[in-house]
Amino acid sequence: MRKRPPILDLLSAAQKERLNQDELDFLRSEANFALDYFLAPYNRLIQNRTQFCINSDSAALALFVSKIRNRKVLEIGCNNGAILAYISQENPAFLCGVELQESAAKLAQINMKLFSKTSSFEIRNGSILDLNAGEFDLVLCNPPYFAPSPEQAVRPLTSREIARVEGDLNLKTMIESARRHLKSGGRFCFVHRPSRLTEIFALLKENRFSISRLQTAYDIRTFQPCAVLVEAVLDRFVDPVLETALLYDGTCRPKTMEEYFRTHDLNGSAGGAEINPESTDGTCMVRKEGEENDGKQ
Repeated sequence: MRKRPPILDLLSAAQKERLNQDELDFLRSEANFALDYFLAPYNRLIQNRTQFCINSDSAALALFVSKIRNRKVLEIGCNNGAILAYISQENPAFLCGVELQESAAKLAQINMKLFSKTSSFEIRNGSILDLNAGEFDLVLCNPPYFAPSPEQAVRPLTSREIARVEGDLNLKTMIESARRHLKSGGRFCFVHRPSRLTEIFALLKENRFSISRLQTAYDIRTFQPCAVLVEAVLDRFVDPVLETALLYDGTCRPKTMEEYFRTHDLNGSAGGAEINPESTDGTCMVRKEGEENDGKQ
């Protein structure tokens, strides 16, 4: 594998001028930073390869979110800021990201400074439980949704595990936090496990949400559902819309069933996506250098 150049060598002089000295020193602090892109080559971002990176869930949620223009948006667990930077092109009124891990929050701040299309944003390092209640139009979350193993339950979680395994932010606290930060009629968009749908429906109803949109994602290797995207409205009753299903095809760019089978047969031939043979949880491929990306799918 060719050696990756220092991340600062990949930034222009104008980009480096947007960062303060602490942020420049942070990017110099280790060799695991990489310049990647999210969903399209012009949506650049910096990632730390030793931490949780963008994956199919991240991309699906970014594509699922709608009606962003002139809205105040909060992301619970914004990680490196990939989704916030992506939706900034839709002219939101304000973007706020809350991230528990200090290193990820620093990287989100840097990515927003470098690649966001709006300067109206704020990144906060800390727990969503410590954020004062606010009236946002839209809350998003790509939460940790795996139960901790017996071994994980008795030791501190690693950085990647914090992004994957339920701890302080479980399904109940996520939905309650969304309700607390939304104005009446505001929308909550998130991605989760299909096996948790009964619990999701019950908790949304308990917290005065009505489901407005649902979209299921399927793993191309098994054609079994592996994720569900949910949009729910606070204090309103609406008839839900079932969106066209998605396929997670081993890349960080989910496709609708219609889009995929327009160019592939049922066996995935005619130039099907490269699937990572070592993956057991549907991790997708990093676009920039073809390396495997860690993360839940």
